[in-house]
Amino acid sequence: MEGMLAVATAQTQHRSRWLWPLAAAVALLVIPLVTVVGVSGSHQSATSPTPDPAGFLGDIAWFGAVLQADHRTLSVAVYPDRQSYCPGSQLPDLHAVVSETATTVSIRAQAFRASSPSPTPSAPAGAAPVCSDLGPMPMALTVELRQPLGSRSLLDATTGTRHLVFEASTLLTPSWLPAGYVDRIIRWEREPHDDVVVHEYHGPGKDQLFVARGPNPPAPALAGETVLATGTVLGHPAKVTRYPATPTTTCAFWTDSGYSWSICSWGPDPRHSPLDAEELLRIGNSMR
Repeated sequence: MEGMLAVATAQTQHRSRWLWPLAAAVALLVIPLVTVVGVSGSHQSATSPTPDPAGFLGDIAWFGAVLQADHRTLSVAVYPDRQSYCPGSQLPDLHAVVSETATTVSIRAQAFRASSPSPTPSAPAGAAPVCSDLGPMPMALTVELRQPLGSRSLLDATTGTRHLVFEASTLLTPSWLPAGYVDRIIRWEREPHDDVVVHEYHGPGKDQLFVARGPNPPAPALAGETVLATGTVLGHPAKVTRYPATPTTTCAFWTDSGYSWSICSWGPDPRHSPLDAEELLRIGNSMR
């Protein structure tokens, strides 16, 4: 079950992996950084501002299309790696050029120089940002369609790739969350061997909650786990664990007839994770 929460980084041949949970809960130590500071986007609409052409950095391939419950809002992920940037420093502005016909929806993701760059405070003015070993992180771009997507094909105008779409309405979601937690984003990665979707929530302060659904059977369990509690989630045996390398992350794991599931709580406090075992199991049992 612990295989649900690992990371396959973007430094491989296929760079469009969005730090998805796939093999170890240790990965959650970096996920909050990516999802908090690596998200920027513009809604495509008749009133959206036109970026300054002089700041154009390039077209960018996108992946991981998620169709939201209104059937008109699409969220996609991009790697703006035609320019040098690091999480939290001089992130580019994203813009979507959308073409809709009766049979297709074509999205061209574009990056523009940030209108209000924010260099890292410790870096001298004009200095190039210094990236971590994780390398460039993905950003999210949200697009509003004129009409529901329906059965139309979804294309990347930059690469010509036809993309499958994950429909957010098909994912079980918690009907109970602790006070202060709000819906953040659903992200999806479909690979030849992986099919993982993550529903992310923000809590008070910098606390994070991740509900992940992956393939069944899950990857082999990792060594060194501490089982904090056992119970059931929606009638299935579940356990809540923590690993020595991730003292601020606590995860509940279970499997059903179709998928492996995990709910993980992460927080910046080095002494503990924000949510306890009882709360994680309650969240799981509230999923509908």
